[in-house]
Amino acid sequence: MPLLERWVARLRKEGVPLDLWFLSVDEDVEGLTRFLGENPSVATGPSVRLLNPNDLGRWLAGMRGAPDSAIPIQVIAAPGGGVRCVRTGSLRDSDFPIVRALVAR
Repeated sequence: MPLLERWVARLRKEGVPLDLWFLSVDEDVEGLTRFLGENPSVATGPSVRLLNPNDLGRWLAGMRGAPDSAIPIQVIAAPGGGVRCVRTGSLRDSDFPIVRALVAR
C-alpha cells in the first residue's frame, strides 16, 4: 500500500487528479482497527470495509475480468465510476508506467 501511495503522490505532481481508497475484507474489525492504528503508514487514505467478507465475490462480479475472491486486488476506476482495469496480485515499481497510462487516459 505504501507503493500505491507513492504513485498517487507522483501522479498528482504530474497533474493527474487521483483518489486512492482501501477496501478491507477483514472479518475482525477490532483487529483491523488496531492494526491500522499501530501501522498508520499502511493505509493513510480513506478506507472502507465489507460488512460481510463473503460478499467479496458478489461485489467483484460486477467488474468484468475480476476474480471472484483473490486478494490483493487493484481496481482503477475512471471518473464516474467505470472500471478501467482490475488486477490481482502484488504490484512492483516496474508496473508504474502501465498504471500511469491507465489513469491518464
